[in-house]
Amino acid sequence: MKKSMLVIICLALSVSVFAQTDGRAAPPECPPGTHPVLVNDCNFENFHRPRYSCQRGFWFCFDCTGWQVVCAPNATVFRASINEKNIASVWVELVDNNVKFHFPAELKTRGNYTSSDLEKLSVDEPLELPFVTGKVRLVIGEYTTKEIDGEIVIIVPVQL
Repeated sequence: MKKSMLVIICLALSVSVFAQTDGRAAPPECPPGTHPVLVNDCNFENFHRPRYSCQRGFWFCFDCTGWQVVCAPNATVFRASINEKNIASVWVELVDNNVKFHFPAELKTRGNYTSSDLEKLSVDEPLELPFVTGKVRLVIGEYTTKEIDGEIVIIVPVQL
């Protein structure tokens, strides 16, 4: 009797935890001295807009590896880059009510981009990003890019 009661309690707790997390593991909390950023690895040649058949513009035209929470050291500069397999690591941080995208500036000299492609980032449809503090939704629009320290940086407002 005690064993069956224990099994029932454990099952009830498991169902309760699963329901609260929507079936997905919660993002990890970052230890002191670090802060959470999102990282996504993509083939560097296709940061074009789906609206233009992935031939021009600047956005995500395909599924990448998916946004993963990484705890970046506070004192170290986290960098967007392209590796030897032509995979670009793009990272995003939440700053106030904005998301700050960091793309590798190497996109300007590699791949099939024109200078006008990389001047503005276009958010054509709603996109939610899973930050540790909760999901945020990007505001649809076009956003000017800036090259800062070897990265293409774009600030996009979000709805919290």
